[in-house]
Amino acid sequence: MKILNYLYLLGLFLILNACQGDKQLFLVNNTHLVILNSLLVAHETPLVYVGKTWSVTDNKPSKTYYENAIVELWENQNLIGVLSFNQTLGQYEFPNYTIQPNKVYTLKAFVEGYEKVESKPIRIPADVQVKSISTRFLSSNEPININRTFRQPISIKATLENNTSSGDYIVLDAESLLINPTDTMYGSAAYPTEIDPNNTLGFEKNPCYAEAPTLLPPFSSRYALAYNTQCLGASPKEIELVADGYTLFYDKNVKNSSFNNANAIRVLSAIYLPDYILFRRADRAVEGSDNAFVPTQPTYSNVKGGIGIVTAINRKIQIVKL
Repeated sequence: MKILNYLYLLGLFLILNACQGDKQLFLVNNTHLVILNSLLVAHETPLVYVGKTWSVTDNKPSKTYYENAIVELWENQNLIGVLSFNQTLGQYEFPNYTIQPNKVYTLKAFVEGYEKVESKPIRIPADVQVKSISTRFLSSNEPININRTFRQPISIKATLENNTSSGDYIVLDAESLLINPTDTMYGSAAYPTEIDPNNTLGFEKNPCYAEAPTLLPPFSSRYALAYNTQCLGASPKEIELVADGYTLFYDKNVKNSSFNNANAIRVLSAIYLPDYILFRRADRAVEGSDNAFVPTQPTYSNVKGGIGIVTAINRKIQIVKL
């Protein structure tokens, strides 16, 4: 599709917080559309946002979401239930139901005065299978293939089974922790290093990996490394990360930072759908007045009758003591 005029796109992009991608363009002349956004997380209750769009020439609505929509969750051809609106969250929820791995769901939203908005069928990834996790402190003379300085480098190795559909992404992420009896203090985020002896999954741009958003607070704006299962075959994948074991820790209770030794590692293993990589690319969207005339890119959407993204992940978090 052709790119529409700049002002319309700027208004639409700011409103949607939409993802930037290279397929399924969704740009129409009607600036008043229903937004349907949801990240379905395996073993968690669904949350769905049903919102509004407006052009840059319109006044911003007092509420950017719809409170009176009818939002349905479907599994194949079966209606699971109707979600209720949570005023505090500004989203629709289904507290008594948890999303199941390997199921296929569809979300449908009905807003008075608009046509039905429906997501494409979304497959929930299988549970993450972690065969092993090991940690060790690295000596000062061991080479680290990362352009960073570590005071006390810790290697975190995990072996993950490739038990998901081809084209999904396997993700490993970690951070060092300082755990005391009363609270957990966050420390250093880990960084990936390639240990594949065949160097088939190098850090150059190729379809075998992608930068993936981490789900470990407080590093939610940082990116981890995601491995495309099309490149892995049926074999397990061993991934190595390096974190700093002596680093600046932030105590969220007293809002104070100090250098300390870590005593644990928090490890996230996950399976992301390809849509999720596109879903979170908005975090890296070029914004601000200095970039006002940077050429816009197409908007990615996978819903019918409106605009938005519905996708899914399956994640597992483990604490490994040092």
